[in-house]
Amino acid sequence: MATQHLDLKFHCFDNEGRTIDRYTIFIHPDIVITSDGKPNHPQGFYQHDHITEYELDINEDDKVISYQELPTELQGKLIEEMEE
Repeated sequence: MATQHLDLKFHCFDNEGRTIDRYTIFIHPDIVITSDGKPNHPQGFYQHDHITEYELDINEDDKVISYQELPTELQGKLIEEMEE
């Protein structure tokens, strides 16, 4: 998958560390992932769920970021998720 097309599939948000699930990523059409940015670490946080409607339930203070701005480890985990 070419990097320039990733933002078309991912809508990424960063709450800048206010909660353990710092990053929220919506993957079209029905997956939402939350993570602390260290999904492979034993004490890291990574959770995904399937949603029935695409609703952006994001705090207005959350910052919209690009896929490239996510931590490298989280980018890799997202690619794994897309390949499943």
